[in-house]
Amino acid sequence: MVRMIRKQILLSPKQDALIKRRARELNVSEADVLRDRVDTIAREEVPARLDRKAWLRERRYILSRVGLKSGSAVRNWTREELYDERLARIPR
Repeated sequence: MVRMIRKQILLSPKQDALIKRRARELNVSEADVLRDRVDTIAREEVPARLDRKAWLRERRYILSRVGLKSGSAVRNWTREELYDERLARIPR
């Protein structure tokens, strides 16, 4: 048998009632319900936390690199010019 570690936790009356009900529905112990949920949590991926300050720093950096001031892009090329330039590099 796997060695178990005892944990003592405090639950609200509502949480206690939910665990008791689920244990009865599944015909398992309350501890089994809790262990199963811990296993489920362990398998879930933790979503990355969004760091708004990091995004703002990155945005400032990007804008400084492309020379934008008000968020509007200014370009001095056309798509056709890019295609022509790429095609010119291909040996024929």
